[in-house]
Amino acid sequence: MIASLIALAFHFCNGLRHLWWDTGHGFGLDPSTVAEIMLAASSRAVLSGLECVGPLKVVDTVTTTRLDISSGSLALPPGPGIGVTLDDAKLEKYRLH
Repeated sequence: MIASLIALAFHFCNGLRHLWWDTGHGFGLDPSTVAEIMLAASSRAVLSGLECVGPLKVVDTVTTTRLDISSGSLALPPGPGIGVTLDDAKLEKYRLH
């Protein structure tokens, strides 16, 4: 009986910890989403079915153009870099003071 209560308390506390840690999970701006996609495209250690829904959860981004991931895929940029351009005005707008 005591062991069952300890196990229940342990799982309950871990559930609360995950609720706290996962708050805000998946809210990614375009640069972090593209970086995630680039890592997945270049590494065999990433499982297929990568979930990149960050841009769908935010109303604005810090790049000059929004990512269009509505088709479920995204073409990799042809050259070096991650293929997005940061918008200086938006960076200033969202900067923490």
